[in-house]
Formats: sequence, C-alpha cells, structure tokens
Amino acid sequence: MKLDPRKATEQELVVLCAGRKPFNADGTRLVMLSEDIIIKFGMGVLPVEAANQHYVYHYVDSNFLRVPQVYRFFQDRTLSPNLIMGYMVMEYIKGTELAVYQQENILSDETMADVVKRIIRALVLLSQIPVPYDLAPGPVEAGEPCGYLWSEIGAGTSFSSMKAKEHWLNERLALHELGKHTELDLTSFRLSMCHTDLPPRNIILMYDGGICFLDWAYAGFYPHLFEIYALRSRLSQEPIFPQILKQLDPPTAEEEMQLKQLALVENINLRFGEVLHM
Repeated sequence: MKLDPRKATEQELVVLCAGRKPFNADGTRLVMLSEDIIIKFGMGVLPVEAANQHYVYHYVDSNFLRVPQVYRFFQDRTLSPNLIMGYMVMEYIKGTELAVYQQENILSDETMADVVKRIIRALVLLSQIPVPYDLAPGPVEAGEPCGYLWSEIGAGTSFSSMKAKEHWLNERLALHELGKHTELDLTSFRLSMCHTDLPPRNIILMYDGGICFLDWAYAGFYPHLFEIYALRSRLSQEPIFPQILKQLDPPTAEEEMQLKQLALVENINLRFGEVLHM
C-alpha cells in the first residue's frame, strides 16, 4: 500500500526516512516521497524554516517567484531528548539548481542577465510581503534568527522589538577594538521579508520557466540592509552576487555605515560566538 505523505503518521515518516545517507553538507537529508512531494529532515531542519517558508508561500506572487508549499512539519525526540530531528514535508519543485548551470557553464551571458533580473524582481516582491501585526524583527512567529550574521549557532534568542535587537548587536560591537565603534541605529528602517541565503544552490530554474527560492531557515523580517549585507559578505564566494548588487538601489551614506557595523558584528560572532552564548 502506497504511503500518503500528507496523511501518514509521524512515526511512519520517521521510519521511512531512517537510514538514509546524508544529502547535504549540513547533515540535512532529502527523500522523495512521490513525484511531487519531498521530505527534508535532520537536526538542522527547524520550525523557523517551515514557518518562514509557509508564510512566504501564501503571500508571494507565484507568477514571479515560486516557493515550495509546506504540507506539514514535526519534530522527533525519540532518539534522545537532546537530539531533535525536524521533518518538513513539502512540494517538490521540478527544475535545476542555478549552481549546476554555472558549474557546467552552459548559460549564455544574455540568459544569465535575464536570471539576475528575475532574482531582483523576486527580492522586490519579498520586500512587499505584509509584515504580521506586532511582529518583532526576525523570523515569522518570533523565532530565533539564524544565519551568517548571527554566528554558526544562531542568535541564541528571539527579539521582542527593534530596540532589543539593536542592543544585542551593539553588545557585540562593543567587543570590537575595546569599544572603538559607532553603534548601530536601525530604528528608522522599516521591516521587510529578507531571504539572506541565496547562493545559486538555493535558486531553482524551473522547467516551466519559473524561478524558485529554497532554504528559508535564514529568512525573516529585517531592515532591507540585511539582504544587501548577506550578498556583500559572500561576494568572493558567489560570482553572481556582484551582478545582483549592481542592479539594486545603491545604499545611502548612512546605510553604508550601518553595513560596515554589521560586518563587525559578524566578525565578533565568528570569533567569540560560542563563548557569548554561554
């Protein structure tokens, strides 16, 4: 009897996924459940990713950006109380990672320019998604921020307000060169949905001509500077990022100063993140 992944019990899905070999470098795994449904599971699959992805799916215009629909999410603690495995059952998007096309060098300059334009349009659409009422800066449902800026183990907390987030960031800045820094001031920036993790492996060029963004673990409602920072901080690793940044509106002098401060925060978190979380 064929298992219906949307109706199967959690235990049935856990058993189905057991013993699968790692798929990604981060230890998460992907298992095809049917020709149009896939399950992503592992210790790195967190509620915040499912919440972000679910929210954006319902608000973004799918004519310009596809986001895999999340059918269900659950966590399994049966292995150990401290070993929590996340399971996200979602839509399988038919297409090829942009990274594959780049590795094989089969996209013409004209086609790549068109892809960049579509990525820009998608980012603009994300910035226009409505912010949930009373949501503090960060992921949907007030989850803990994750991503490069927040250290390899995450922020370790959620934020109740922009001031609370500023305080967290400025505490890190105070460790740089014995406090010789200008504090971040983000209160004047409106919140908008930012993906903040768009290497070509997370961009799918769909077989029907659409474009899809994957992996919403680092996403959330932040000042738009966070999206720019995420692209800038990985310029040397992703050749497409300079092309994207070139077509975005250039930051103002004030925004440039804030971007420099964010870079200092990430540097501090990379050096002392685990100690600061103790």
